[in-house]
Amino acid sequence: MPVTINDILYVLITVLLPLALRFAWQFVAVKIEDTRYATALNDIFNAVEFVNQTFVDALKEKGCFDDEAKAHAFTKAKDAAMELMTVNTRKWLEKSVTDVDSWLTMQIEAAVRGVKPAKGAERA
Repeated sequence: MPVTINDILYVLITVLLPLALRFAWQFVAVKIEDTRYATALNDIFNAVEFVNQTFVDALKEKGCFDDEAKAHAFTKAKDAAMELMTVNTRKWLEKSVTDVDSWLTMQIEAAVRGVKPAKGAERA
C-alpha cells in the first residue's frame, strides 16, 4: 500500500502538531514566568533604593540608625515593594512562592547588600 500525501498530513496533524504546540506553550509560559520574576525583583530593588535614599541616609547622617530604625526601614521597603508590584505580579508571587513573607525578606536583604556601597567607596 503506497503512502499518500493524506497519510503524511494525517501523521503531521495528529502527532507532530500537538507536540509542537505543547513545546511552544511551555516556551511562552517560561518566558512569562521569567518576566514576572524579574519584575518582582526590580520592584523590590526600587523600593529598597527609595527607602535607602529617603529614610536610611537621613538617619545615618544624624547618627540615629539603630536596630529599631533598621526594622522600620525594612518594613517601609517591604510595604513599598508590595505597592510597586502590580496585582498580577502579586497574584503570581502568591501562587509561585510557598512563603511570600520569607521570600520578600530574602530578596530585600539581598537588595540592601546590593545597594550598600563597598567599604571605602563613596556613593555617587
